[in-house]
Amino acid sequence: MLAESVRYLNCAGQAPRLRSVHAAGEAALLRSARPWQVSMQDWLAQPERVRASAAGLLGVSADCLALQTTVAYGMRLATAILPLSRAQTALVLADEHPSGTAAWLAACQRRDAQLVPVRRGPGQDWSGAVLAAIDSRCAVLVLPVCHWHDGSQLDLVRIAARARQVGAALVIDATQAWGVLPINVAALDPDLLIAAGHKWLLGAPGLAFTYVAPRHYAAEPLEQYAFARESGESLPAVDAQPLRYRGGARRFDSAGIYNSLCLAMAEPALHQLAQWDAEALRIQLAGWQSALRSALHAKGLGHCWRRADSPHISALDVQGSAAQMAARLRAEGFVVAARGTVLRVSPHVHSSPEEAEALAAALSRLI
Repeated sequence: MLAESVRYLNCAGQAPRLRSVHAAGEAALLRSARPWQVSMQDWLAQPERVRASAAGLLGVSADCLALQTTVAYGMRLATAILPLSRAQTALVLADEHPSGTAAWLAACQRRDAQLVPVRRGPGQDWSGAVLAAIDSRCAVLVLPVCHWHDGSQLDLVRIAARARQVGAALVIDATQAWGVLPINVAALDPDLLIAAGHKWLLGAPGLAFTYVAPRHYAAEPLEQYAFARESGESLPAVDAQPLRYRGGARRFDSAGIYNSLCLAMAEPALHQLAQWDAEALRIQLAGWQSALRSALHAKGLGHCWRRADSPHISALDVQGSAAQMAARLRAEGFVVAARGTVLRVSPHVHSSPEEAEALAAALSRLI
């Protein structure tokens, strides 16, 4: 669905739409205007297909996944089911995306706890900074797989082991990883792991996937919608009887998500990701980043390159206003993102090595 005049390098912000995904959205919109053509059985089957496809990519059981509207919703759920008491701390990365951190700031304010933004010291990576910040007061760590500004990865296996030693919960924002980077849920054993579906999972905004560890299945959902309960729409005949919720993480689905067009659009997106070889995808994206680095060096702009830990996200230091440079590049047909003090560059399979060379040439003219 890309225009020929656009060089789109912002998949970390919003994936360019696959034709199959767009067609599925159009078909779903048409179906929604003809509700008499959709049976209850069909209506309930679609979310289960999407749940199973997403779970397959992550390597977990479909029972472990909740279908939700946003990462912010998943984080709000995490604050509701994880303990956080007065004088305890919740650790986040400095300058992380507010969808992953704002709910925890609010929770700390409600509970008289402290939100601690972890910052890197000179010569320190994110993993070292996080490990140094974990102490006996830490109740929860809220961390990404890689930082959304520049793709800097965290050693979550080491961090998860340290969190377990002090009894801290682990919540992972996998939005910038799921769909490209390998995620070993068994090794990490997170309490929750959440990802938006419209970036590297190639779907549309309005759908997020939340892994919930089985130890939290007894928690109460945020919303008492009909299909959170075993009995569907009906309530217990006697007020004193407890509500019986569906098994697994399904009780944590967002109310109304089954009506979302995003479910229909997620199906072909997840199918496409399953068809691609994940390692080959990483190699292709890393090759593109390498081509950009070489082109920058050839233009005398090697100093702009930031060390990239991830194959799909890198950052450029343009030694000025990143936002102004992003706007100037957009005027020349390049779509990148200003994040903090850097330009974030995030290609996908539609990106050619020639685009990397063209971006370096444009930067050479503009810097």
